[in-house]
Parts: sequence; C-alpha cells; structure tokens
Amino acid sequence: MSSSMLGITLDHVLRDCIDGMFVIDAGRKVVLFSEGCERITGFQESAVCGAACLCHELTNCRDEHGRALSGILCPAVKILAGEIESYRQRMTIARADGRRVWVETTYSPVKDDGGSVSGIVGVMRDITDVKLREDDVLAASMAESEGEGLGMRGDDGGPVETADPHSLGTLDRKLTALEKQEIVEALAHADGQRTQAARSLGISRSRLYRRMEALGIAPRGVVWPGSHSAS
Repeated sequence: MSSSMLGITLDHVLRDCIDGMFVIDAGRKVVLFSEGCERITGFQESAVCGAACLCHELTNCRDEHGRALSGILCPAVKILAGEIESYRQRMTIARADGRRVWVETTYSPVKDDGGSVSGIVGVMRDITDVKLREDDVLAASMAESEGEGLGMRGDDGGPVETADPHSLGTLDRKLTALEKQEIVEALAHADGQRTQAARSLGISRSRLYRRMEALGIAPRGVVWPGSHSAS
C-alpha cells in the first residue's frame, strides 16, 4: 500500500520525524532543511536554505577529536567526489543559541539520471544524552582501572596523589591554562550552572566536576563575571 493511499505525505514524515533530514547540492549549500533539523540545530529553514555559506560555516561542526569538519575532513567532499558511497559521522555542532550538541549524521549521495552525484542527503540525530552517558561510563571505567584523578581514593582509602603542576612542561602548563580558561568561561556563560556548562563544552557533567577539581576551580563560593555564585 502506497503512502498516498494512507494519507501520508513526505511533508508529514519530515515534520514528525524525530531525526532531521537535509539536502546539500553540488556547491555544498543547503537546499532542504526539515523541521527535525530546525529542532536539533535551532536554525530556521528560511535562514539556512539558499544561504551563501557552506554547511560547516553555519554549524561549526567538529569531530570527536575537536577537528573542524571542513576541507578534506568534510564527509560531503568525499561523497561529492565519488570516493565513498555513504558515511556516518559523529560530531558536535553549534546551535543557533551557541550551545554545542552531539549529533550523528548519515550522509548518502543523490544521483542524477546519468548516475552522477548531484547532491547529498543527510539524516541527523541528536545523541547528546547518549554521548554524555558513554563519557560517564568510560570515565568511571578508566578511574577504576587506573586510579587517576584528583581527590580519588586508593585501595587503602587514602587520597591518590596527582602530578605536581610545577613539574609539568611548558606546553602542558599552557594547555592546562587554556582548559581552565575555557571551563571558567563556560561556567560564566551558564551563570555558574555546571550541567549547562558541561553541555556547552560537549562533555559529561561528571567529567566537568573532575576537571574543575583537578584544575583548582572552586565549585562553590566563586562569583562568575555577571552572574551569581556557582552552585
């Protein structure tokens, strides 16, 4: 039985599907952006379709290693070139409100009557909650097996010693300072709300707690710029 006989149209499917669907043309511009995509990204179709920008410039998409998915790292490039038939990519994207969320997108080619790739169809799913749970499980497993992390306890119940920050190399100190600055800024934008800050950083709440403790960022009693005390 066809969908038309059931009274179901493609518009109904795109409107009600929890996932988002989008289409990119050969020039790597968005030509279709479903309501599911609007819900996930916060961007409206009217602002996305036909805009003179590439998709990665719109969402600032980054892979699991934090690399910008542009140039040769963009799945769309390889599909448009005919190098691969499909691709599944986990990434973080920046929503219209600035909050970063995790999505998993499956890319497939759209071919013309001659068999040439004329565009790409993508199906996007918000996996933020799934990713945060995975991070929690991984962090707990690593902590249990390696006993790492400031404030954790050893088998004898005593604290596990951590590396002296003064013994870190120059690069390590710079990276630590950058991480601390990024976390403090995220907390400031979130008005000290750690759950919201963790989401904006694309990490789990428990990992944020551990990094705050390791970096000496006081969880209470600190007044963030333009906000109340963190809680």
